Amino acid sequence: MTDKISKSAAPRPIEKLREEIDALDDALLDLVEKRLALSKSIAAAKTAEDDRHLMIRPRRERELIERLSGNTRAIPDASVSAIWRELMSLNLQSQRSTELALCADERRMHVADQARRRFGTVAPMVEVARPEAALERARTRETIAIIELNPKADWWIALASDPDLVIFDALREEGGWVTAVVVGRLHGSHVPEDRRYCVVGADELLARVVKGEPICPLASAGEWRLCLTDLSAVQSLSDAA
Repeated sequence: MTDKISKSAAPRPIEKLREEIDALDDALLDLVEKRLALSKSIAAAKTAEDDRHLMIRPRRERELIERLSGNTRAIPDASVSAIWRELMSLNLQSQRSTELALCADERRMHVADQARRRFGTVAPMVEVARPEAALERARTRETIAIIELNPKADWWIALASDPDLVIFDALREEGGWVTAVVVGRLHGSHVPEDRRYCVVGADELLARVVKGEPICPLASAGEWRLCLTDLSAVQSLSDAA
């Protein structure tokens, strides 16, 4: 009788497994909080280094995600990206609250969802009616402007002569089509070298194409072109060959 009671009282294998998972979850939470604590020390170093630009470091973020994706054995790359994007967003907001200024008319909800996937769920988001208003917030506040790319709009021409703002990223569809551009006060050293956005005249674009530069227009307005220089695409073609 006693033997039967002890057997019935013994934890089922699934319960033991859940106990291990709970322990791992506790350990993961502890590590995330330690990462968050370290980010505050990094914030102090960033402020001493440069207080004029945003705290975000897109180049460092991408290098980290690419390194982790290369090391994973079972986690899909998309999941690695999603998890660490959220962690990096949490760290960014702990360093200095940085808002997202969203300007989108045609696909507002879709662009907002893309922005959340890129910059995390903790970032405060404000919607603005005009691209110029989003750029002004990015110029004068701790703000990242996310502006829908409309072929008929020409707001981006102002970036050709803006000393502070740069397009440092884009929100894309799975096929690579750009739905919105991301603008902020960033130093060029913190933007990925192999993918740069610029505003140039039609003549300059032609000259750069003739020289063999991997540059392509994303939008046009009069003599101006919003362009992407994508060295990673060239590298991909080279590897395929």
